[in-house]
Amino acid sequence: MKAMKKRGCITGVLKFFLGIIVLLIMIMAGIGLHNLTLPEASENHLTLDGRNRILLDEATHLRESLGDQIWPGWDTLKIPWVVYNESHVFLVGMDQPAEGWKRVPRTVTEAGTWTQVQGEDYYRQPLPENGPTPQAFIVQIGDQYAASMTTREWTGIQMVRQIGNQLPGILKPVFPFGLFLHQFDSNWYVSAILHESFHVLQAVTANESLIEAENVVSLEDEYPWDDPEFRSSWLEERKLLAAAIGEEDLDEMKKIAERWIVHRYER
Repeated sequence: MKAMKKRGCITGVLKFFLGIIVLLIMIMAGIGLHNLTLPEASENHLTLDGRNRILLDEATHLRESLGDQIWPGWDTLKIPWVVYNESHVFLVGMDQPAEGWKRVPRTVTEAGTWTQVQGEDYYRQPLPENGPTPQAFIVQIGDQYAASMTTREWTGIQMVRQIGNQLPGILKPVFPFGLFLHQFDSNWYVSAILHESFHVLQAVTANESLIEAENVVSLEDEYPWDDPEFRSSWLEERKLLAAAIGEEDLDEMKKIAERWIVHRYER
């Protein structure tokens, strides 16, 4: 009798684990099937997707409505948008643009003439065949600066590619890319493109400092990432910045901000 109960218990445990295995296989199969539906290219790489245009308009609306609360003058500055996919660059919010574009802080003008898309109020031109893209930052068109970034659709496609290239071959088909991409929704995209637009304000109001900071990026490999004392100081700097952001009293916020400036300068 005891032997029968023991066998029954073992059988129950085996069924439980077998059920778990079957469930995992079904989940992975579902993820694999979903991954097969993920786009590998823009639906229409020749035009700016209407949904992307809505997000750009929303970013402009937010900046013009609330920008002054973030930084004086950000709300009134005219900031065009440059977004690009795998083959074309699109320009929104600029009339009669000069030819090409320059990646800041570079001085070389890339590409050629902007062509207005028929029936639309934006311009486009193909990406140069030699590979440069406008980057996620700012570009200069003539004497104007524009915030630049990939289109939302192309951003997602690139993220999937970059993550997939870092995964072992056996995991790539069943990695839940959809759950990862869900974090980068429309709100994230609007926030990201607004972030880039703030660099336009920097370029207009403190151009030399911006160019100097960007040129320092070339020294990234020499940055003391692994120095414990330096890292500790960097973490303290972040804590001061977080404290300033979270402080409701304006006078106290200014004091913390001053401490942050001094600490950052010394670091």
